[in-house]
Amino acid sequence: MVSSLESFTAHPAMFEITLKVGEQDLSPAYNHVHHAHVLLLLEKARLAFLTELGFPTEEYQKRGLFWVIASISVDYKREIRAGEIRVTCENNLVQDKTLILDQRIYNEKGKLAVEGTAHSMLLSQATQRSAAIPAEFREAVSRYESKGSK
Repeated sequence: MVSSLESFTAHPAMFEITLKVGEQDLSPAYNHVHHAHVLLLLEKARLAFLTELGFPTEEYQKRGLFWVIASISVDYKREIRAGEIRVTCENNLVQDKTLILDQRIYNEKGKLAVEGTAHSMLLSQATQRSAAIPAEFREAVSRYESKGSK
């Protein structure tokens, strides 16, 4: 498991966190992060981004909603080894029922290691069907993006 959330930084239309990858996060056979573990790194950044916007997981649970991944695509460019890495959420697109985020991971050498795109949807706990993304979430994304572009 990734050791800890070290920090986060806002950039124009981009959210970034820094994580520490420890030896325990590496696949012994390859001495780098296993491809499936990369999905957890991306998720940590998405959850931190939602929290930064003022909409942590608990906020949605109070409303009877939860985020699910409808689809995710990942392109692996380089290995990720132990050390400090950066994970971003960029080019946020909020549709009626879908949040689309492009994401990147920069490895311990600062090189682009992973590019991905996540399509997330809100589901209603009561109906188990997709739910519209609330207007206040859309407004929070707009404020965040305009704050970053100044």
